[in-house]
This record gives sequence, structure tokens and C-alpha cells, in this order.
Amino acid sequence: QEHEIEARQSENERLMKNLAEREHEIEALQSKNEHFTENLDKRERETKVLQSQNEQLMNKLSQHNQEIEALTLLNNAQHAELQEVYASWSWKLTKPLRRLNRLRKNFLRM
Repeated sequence: QEHEIEARQSENERLMKNLAEREHEIEALQSKNEHFTENLDKRERETKVLQSQNEQLMNKLSQHNQEIEALTLLNNAQHAELQEVYASWSWKLTKPLRRLNRLRKNFLRM
């Protein structure tokens, strides 16, 4: 019976040691979990900031694209208007006068 008590005490000590080791492992895992949770929270905050910045940039890009479209339309309209001027009868009629004026300016520069 004494031998049985010693065996049970030895088993109890082994189990207590095992329990202490497991508790230590649990504490280490809880610490890691807290660290990962903090990192996750930080990354989520960073993600929200980046998403907000991205949204602002996308809005600016959309505005710039609209401005480009409007300016392209204006440019096309002005180009068409200029082509109409170049094709006009008065532009063709005044071509010799423009050439003479250019020659006069070149002559005066000399």
C-alpha cells in the first residue's frame, strides 16, 4: 500500500509538472495571441486609412478625367473652327497679304 501511495504521489507530481508546463504554454500562446490581435488591429486601422486615401484619389482621378474630356471636346471644337477659317474664302483671299507682311517683317529684322 505504501508503494501504491508513492506511485500515486509520483504520478501526481508528474501530472502537476505537466500541468505547469501546459499552463506556461497557454500563457505563451495567450501572449502571442495578444500580439497578433494588436498587429491585426493596427493593420485594420492602416487599411481603413489607405482605403480612404484610395477613395479620395479615385475621386480626384474621376474629376481629372472629366476635365480632360471637357478640354478634349473644347480642343476638337476649336480645331474644327480653325479648319473652317483656313478653308474660308477670306483666308485664301488674304494669303498674298500675309506673305507680304511676313516678308516685310523678315526684311525689317535684317
